[in-house]
Amino acid sequence: MSGLLGILKFDGSDVQLSDVEMMKHSLRHLALDGMNMYLKGPAGMISMYLHISPESVYERQPLESAKGKIIVADARIDNRVQLLEELQIPEETKAFIPDSELILAAYEQWGEECADRLIGDFVFAIWDTHQNRLFCARDHIGARPLYYYHLPGKVFAFASEIKGLLALDFVPQDLDELKIAAHLSRLSDFRSYVDGTYFQSIKSVKPAHFLTVSAEQFSQKFYWDLRLERFSHLKTDEDFIQEFRKTFIESVRCRTRTAFPIAAHLSGGLDSSSVSCVARDILQAEGKELHTFHMDVELPECDEKPYAEAVLAEGGFRHHYVKINDYDYYKTTTEVAYMTDAPSAFVVTPPAQAGWMKGVQKEGCRVLLTGHEGDIVVDYGMDVLWEPLKKGQWEVFEEKFEEFAQYAVNFNFSKRINAWSPQKIKTFYKGILLESELRDSIAERRWGNVKGILTRRGNWKSLFEAGKFRVEVAWPAITALGRLKANPNYTILGPGLQKYTLDHPEVSRQMKGAENNAGIPEHLLPHYQQIFSEGMTKFCDIFAHVGAHHGFKVAHPFLDRRLIELSLLLPTTLNFNEGKRRGTIREAMKGIMPESVRLRAVKVNFEPLIHQTLLTATPSFEEYYKSAAEQHPILRIWINEKEFLKRIEICKSNDYPEEFKSKLIWHLFRSIYLINFYSTYKENPYEKEVSRTETESSW
Repeated sequence: MSGLLGILKFDGSDVQLSDVEMMKHSLRHLALDGMNMYLKGPAGMISMYLHISPESVYERQPLESAKGKIIVADARIDNRVQLLEELQIPEETKAFIPDSELILAAYEQWGEECADRLIGDFVFAIWDTHQNRLFCARDHIGARPLYYYHLPGKVFAFASEIKGLLALDFVPQDLDELKIAAHLSRLSDFRSYVDGTYFQSIKSVKPAHFLTVSAEQFSQKFYWDLRLERFSHLKTDEDFIQEFRKTFIESVRCRTRTAFPIAAHLSGGLDSSSVSCVARDILQAEGKELHTFHMDVELPECDEKPYAEAVLAEGGFRHHYVKINDYDYYKTTTEVAYMTDAPSAFVVTPPAQAGWMKGVQKEGCRVLLTGHEGDIVVDYGMDVLWEPLKKGQWEVFEEKFEEFAQYAVNFNFSKRINAWSPQKIKTFYKGILLESELRDSIAERRWGNVKGILTRRGNWKSLFEAGKFRVEVAWPAITALGRLKANPNYTILGPGLQKYTLDHPEVSRQMKGAENNAGIPEHLLPHYQQIFSEGMTKFCDIFAHVGAHHGFKVAHPFLDRRLIELSLLLPTTLNFNEGKRRGTIREAMKGIMPESVRLRAVKVNFEPLIHQTLLTATPSFEEYYKSAAEQHPILRIWINEKEFLKRIEICKSNDYPEEFKSKLIWHLFRSIYLINFYSTYKENPYEKEVSRTETESSW
């Protein structure tokens, strides 16, 4: 399935065909293989078809059960075999039961508990015709989006894309300024996920939540029980490596269940290469090839092509290069804004995304695999350094730092740091760690640790190098921006948004990590909060919408529920891997990917590409902003024009350190993305194109 939408009335009136038609028309791009409708009394629902899995060709949504429950779903259920067995589905019908029918049977068997029994990517809505009650749920990480508008006691409308709701006359289109401020100020992506969108009246169903809606009730509940105790049998590093390898391969396999061609994004990094190599092996066993797509940035210092070519040299791929310079930056970011009903959040890749998506579409692929957020799920094991530092275990810290430093000296920092000697980089990096812990220790009044940091032999030299570097970067900030204490994240905000700083109660609340609804142990909470975060779901939304507009699903094997649950328990020392970091995935991929990629220790720094985009964009960022602000004066209320233009001047100048410019440039791109989003909004892509008197449907 590809998309779903619906309107439920709770005020005694009936849903009108014209309203459903309006929504359908705005989401017609989702119906590559047709659509179907249920319209009766207070309920109207539509399913839009995109066949992917073998059993999806048997979909007949909206599907009504004998008990009067009607489902629309966009789902790929990965534990089908288990559910078919538990629900006692007759053997002769198992191969023909689509995922929607399986979900409906699970709901009728287990009620609201069914959501936690499902593994996969899904959203679904079930209307109970006898109780006049709606139940809907979203998968654990938010791989499939679902939005809604609710007027209590009157109406509840839902859709796979926001534009489906904006097509309705009764849904207000006012923008949410708090959301705009959060976008411009680039609040941490690791903050807790909020259900607000860029439209005040439209919400998003939260990941791992279900909603229950009736005339008298609206409730939402977190449902994800991680059941971490089931991994208690894993004792050694080798146990975890083998379990991870098995789970990861199964995660990729579940996402390749289709008769259509499959594609993968292959950057040459550890995560995308892991996914591509495992998928290649699975498809080769079936006599198929994997299409791969690589973004050629055409900039030597950002080039990952040699790593991608090492993977390709092993065979089994049909490869495609996408040249980023073949796509217009402003055009592609505007297209992404329209597809997602939001400003883009990616800085580097909108032109590359355009290339991947058009290429995947051209090749007839219906699944695009990514290595998205692999380094969040399988982390770097840096607690091996932080824990002894916090506890004042200096010998342990210094031993582990020495292991880490032999690789850290080769990291891609700024040009200035890269030019230093390995010893100076090592001293500087140690100073950064000590400086961070010193601040925390003072704030938490851990005076013993403060004393230990300041009196330990050799620490002063490291602290001096770190402090000297900060002064060298900070002084231009003082002279350029004329303020010492101003936070550059918030000075970009225009007069209408300046109240939305960290002092604002809602901003302060959002900056906190996700609540521990899953009841996991305290020491696992920071990792869980990084995974279950605003950034994780936001980027899933972008991938989902851009893929949907090109006729395929984007699938993220690293975000598999089973893999996330296992990864929360991976030993920190295993991930630290004697300083190489991310040891679990490296060890699990032995014999599957080329050694040059598996042992790759350095990630590409894309900041040179970001700076080049700023320098070469036509028209310039200044011209683009001024033209848009003339047309839409509200942009001057949202964006501090003086700050915006000053930042461009600084970022284009050779008189300021790269590290300082890097702190400013992100906000420039965020501003451009806001301009493109607002322009598409004002040009009214949500125009009511279907006549309100239309009564004939085209199903």
